[in-house]
Amino acid sequence: MTISKGAQHYHLTLGTKEQGILLNYQTTGIVILGGDKPTMTRLTIAKHLDGSHDSINRFVLNPNPIKQKKKTGPAPKLNSRARRSVTRVASNSMKSCNDINQELNLRVSKWTVWRALKENPNITRAVMRPAPRLTNVHKARRLDFARRNMSTNWEKLQ
Repeated sequence: MTISKGAQHYHLTLGTKEQGILLNYQTTGIVILGGDKPTMTRLTIAKHLDGSHDSINRFVLNPNPIKQKKKTGPAPKLNSRARRSVTRVASNSMKSCNDINQELNLRVSKWTVWRALKENPNITRAVMRPAPRLTNVHKARRLDFARRNMSTNWEKLQ
């Protein structure tokens, strides 16, 4: 491979997979063209361009960094299977994040479970609407209704 910077040309040793690829490195104006007599190594090119050989290697392996971003940060605590389990348990239930965590024995914090539920578009968590408590009058009326209808055959009513 040949690297040209301005009027100067350099040869770069590349594998067969990388031969014949036309690349344009826009920040430094480097163009890599296919060639048959590689004489400079990636390290030599990096020294000549006042850069690291790692940056040359990364460029050759991924010439368009916008399309493929490098993952950063720690590995996720919940894998896809655990996320599906959290979704399944939380679906159509009133369980808290702590209850879900304990039921599945996930060994993560309740906030991790909460984030997994928040990221899932199919699960909507909402605060329950407040309902009035049963008063003593309500309890007495319910008990009276039950006593009056103890002998009622509910299967005959339609």
